[in-house]
Amino acid sequence: MVLWTKLLSANLNYSLIHSSIQKIASLVYNIANPKMSTERNIGIYAPGQNARENFGNYGIDLQAPEIRRLFEAASEISGENIFSFLEEDPEYKLYLSRYAQVFVLTTSIAYWQMIFEKLQQDLETPQIIIAGHSLGEYTALVIVQSLDFEQATKLVNLRGILLDEESGKHPQTMLVINGQSLAEVEEICSESNAEVANENSDEQFVIAGLVESIKDAEELIKKCYPQRNTKTIRLPIRVGSHCSLEKGPAQEMARQLEIEEIKDPKFPFIANATGDYVKTAQDVKTHLIDQLTNRVFWRQTIRKMFSFGVRDFYEIGPQNILTKLTQRIAKRDGLESEVSTLSTKQILQQLKSET
Repeated sequence: MVLWTKLLSANLNYSLIHSSIQKIASLVYNIANPKMSTERNIGIYAPGQNARENFGNYGIDLQAPEIRRLFEAASEISGENIFSFLEEDPEYKLYLSRYAQVFVLTTSIAYWQMIFEKLQQDLETPQIIIAGHSLGEYTALVIVQSLDFEQATKLVNLRGILLDEESGKHPQTMLVINGQSLAEVEEICSESNAEVANENSDEQFVIAGLVESIKDAEELIKKCYPQRNTKTIRLPIRVGSHCSLEKGPAQEMARQLEIEEIKDPKFPFIANATGDYVKTAQDVKTHLIDQLTNRVFWRQTIRKMFSFGVRDFYEIGPQNILTKLTQRIAKRDGLESEVSTLSTKQILQQLKSET
């Protein structure tokens, strides 16, 4: 019986869940500093706050004791019934970051535990590189053993509260822009006092700012590019992450992170705010502060993975947002026929079909 199966059948309490992840991760990777390789390497990444499935469609195995304990721990830490968000959200609490971020972190780690037995067969590779998009970095940091799950949940809960409080003082939001270049998006931002928050692909950018600034940006896009195939989507969140509006939350997070015991990443981890590797615990702390006010360099992160021979990508979390972005970037770079992507749902479907 493989170690993972033994761990699933063990009578663990939630304080031991991270130790199982440590053992799992140790099975699949033991190279601390990646080198250029022509091998077909593995990329694992986790999505951010906006990654949510339709209610009742998560497929989380709550019968597994260790997965149920994840939700129990998250509910205790957040003071909210995190279980309930799998089925419904009648009070629209998931529009608030304090709940949405804890929920997405918890579901992502639950998925990681559910699918590892499938991934274990594929992860016998010289190299695994891990990243997370925005909030997803906390999921990634649990996987690379810099944070344990309970610690990550406490930090994410605080992060969400701070973002919500800031938005309560200065109402904020975010807007996805598809079909314009970065230069054009930056021009729109300069005229509307918004800021570029995410560089998701060469054709998709996200801007953040005060609600009135985002409204101005929407009007400018309609006025300046009436014939262009430009599509905008207002995100269903009430914060303006990854911009200068979050200086206050960043300062509060810095105070908390100063007293946190964070470990060096055990496996290669690429940071959002730089698109490059983070190797020490202190660098992790610095990055978790900086990511609140700096833009997400996601297209650079994926291309960094490409450059180190990553061709197989697994998305660990709800939805398939990062899967689609990777496909788009691969096509732009002429790697469409080489790159393979699987969302969590696709992996679970494969597992189901094999039983």
